[in-house]
Amino acid sequence: MICERLYSKYDLGSVSLLAVGGDGGKWVGSSFDLVGVKQIERVLDPFHINKAIREAYGKEIDVPDTLKTLYRDGFDAVATELQRLKDQGSASARKAKNCCFEYLKNHQDEILPLSARGLPYENLAGLGCMESNVGKPIAIRMKTRGCSWSRSGAEAMVAILSHITELSDPTFRYQEIRAKDQRKGRTSRRRKS
Repeated sequence: MICERLYSKYDLGSVSLLAVGGDGGKWVGSSFDLVGVKQIERVLDPFHINKAIREAYGKEIDVPDTLKTLYRDGFDAVATELQRLKDQGSASARKAKNCCFEYLKNHQDEILPLSARGLPYENLAGLGCMESNVGKPIAIRMKTRGCSWSRSGAEAMVAILSHITELSDPTFRYQEIRAKDQRKGRTSRRRKS
């Protein structure tokens, strides 16, 4: 399905590099392995990195400086400081720090931005982060209200959204319907009696 969608929109035969971003889940990366692009670079989404570090270490480190070093020099440049702090604090704080540390360590090859990887391409650009845009509607729909999508409901929503431009076309404007007055041959508004 992914290949079908991609090939209907893009000329993947001329694509030299495909950057696959995400939260590090195996299914995200493996979903693009069969699209036919020779070089695929995995990128750990900055949204997830920032969130993990802020939630785990936010009270003990200068988060912006740590992130700047992490994105510039990689995991090894911040590992010593994070390692030193990860066993301090309450049980829940230690657990959060250990999870964050392991998360970054396991995905250290995906942290550096494409521009810092020495790739032989110029003008690399990404589509940015969409997590916050997607997260809010899904969280409201799935969690806050205790609702869920049925498969047919989700397919119906996708069908509607795929025609959003036609649906928002100004040709479908509301127009008041006026009844024609048979006696006088002119239009007039009906009155309620």
